[in-house]
Amino acid sequence: MAEYPDIVEVKHLLDTKEVNDFLAKGWKLLGTSHGVDENSYPIVIYVLGKEK
Repeated sequence: MAEYPDIVEVKHLLDTKEVNDFLAKGWKLLGTSHGVDENSYPIVIYVLGKEK
C-alpha cells in the first residue's frame, strides 16, 4: 500500500468531468479501481488526493 504523507483530503469520484476539474485545481490522482455496477455497467472509480 502506498503512503502519501502530504495528502490531507481524499475523494472517490466517478464522473470524469469532475475528476478533470479537481485535477485542474491541483489535486493528484492517487489511483483507480475498475468494476461493474449492480446492472453490470462498467465503472471506474478515481481516487484523488489534495496536498497540504
